[in-house]
Amino acid sequence: MLSVTNLATALYCKRKLFIEKVLRLKKIPKESLAKGKVRHAAYELVNKEDESIVRTIRKKTEFPELLLFYKKKHLQCLQNALLQHKGELKEVNLALPDVFKQSWPSLYRETKERAFHVFSFMEKHQVYGEELWQLLTPKIDSEVKIVSEELLLTGIIDQVWHYEDETIPYELKTGSAPLKGVWPSHSIQIGSYILMLQNIQENAKKGYVKYLDIQESREVFLNPFLEDKILATRDAVVTMIETRELPDRTSNKKKCDSCEFKAQCYDEKVMDAEMKKLQN
Repeated sequence: MLSVTNLATALYCKRKLFIEKVLRLKKIPKESLAKGKVRHAAYELVNKEDESIVRTIRKKTEFPELLLFYKKKHLQCLQNALLQHKGELKEVNLALPDVFKQSWPSLYRETKERAFHVFSFMEKHQVYGEELWQLLTPKIDSEVKIVSEELLLTGIIDQVWHYEDETIPYELKTGSAPLKGVWPSHSIQIGSYILMLQNIQENAKKGYVKYLDIQESREVFLNPFLEDKILATRDAVVTMIETRELPDRTSNKKKCDSCEFKAQCYDEKVMDAEMKKLQN
């Protein structure tokens, strides 16, 4: 079984995947990686709070009051996420208050969206508490593990949005976004999740990559071209692992600048020693 993230990494840089999965070298901590983990953890905690928040709304509530309630809960989620990863943040010399200030604006935009969605649904249907939760759509699950024996793929989807007649996977990404569409590695990742959901009889046709820094969700449809790309990449990764041949470095040196394996990758002595260990 291969992880879907293996396919995304291979499309981004085959050499990086080889160093990580075959040579199993230790990643050098990076600020961006640590901050990304905090944001993902915060969103996961926010999703898990949804049910308890909605069930608490037992009477007609005005939007400002509801927003304040959501804000308090989501602030606590971010604080808990920071505490979960305080060791990793300390390792890259990031102070918790600084990461909080950087992370809260995008999370608060999410807070306002969710509060408004619940408020609008409540106003339209005039339902509260348990009944509101039962009727509310979409329901959002976080960190959903999915396995496809047929496709030989496994993965963890950041979010799965459940509507009455459709299931939509979401991937949350920190860092830059392209001017339009999604990065190729993100496309193959979300495309793989759509394909895997279809494989377990879910009505999934599209997914979204949400770029948290700009708060934009970019739509990706699974088409025959993308499906072929997913399967071809999977087969190429299997071949790379079996042959144990070190791929060339990527020609896009900008990718190297942000890579956790850059120091090892460009150290010929290290790479030669690791390849000899592998061959022995």
